Amino acid sequence: MNIRPYIGWAGDKNVRLASYSSDAGSTWSPPQPVPALPDWGFADEGSTCSDPRSKRLHFVHPDSHARENLTVWTSADDGRTWAGMANVFPGPAAYSDCVVLDPSSDAGQGREVGVLFERDSYEKISFVHVETV
Repeated sequence: MNIRPYIGWAGDKNVRLASYSSDAGSTWSPPQPVPALPDWGFADEGSTCSDPRSKRLHFVHPDSHARENLTVWTSADDGRTWAGMANVFPGPAAYSDCVVLDPSSDAGQGREVGVLFERDSYEKISFVHVETV
């Protein structure tokens, strides 16, 4: 589970948190910092999507001190490490949702992500196709 740092969190600053479950969500690990995923404290939202067969996980969130520069981070190991980044939109952007467009199959690898997001100070909603690493 990807978590925004919460009031009372005394750990690392300006990073997202993660909690893991090995029993389909019945129990969760204590939150732990994910230094590769920034969170500057203004945006509670961050969307995630995954391709379970390839273990690819994608996280969409602004890579900025403001609500702009919407970015997709990619993990190839179910969120244990985050190596890839791809820009979605450089300007003002806010809430988003994402979907894996090429789930693992004979041809797909879970690398193509569709991102639906608010942009231009909430004036427009856009859909963008992003090729991740």
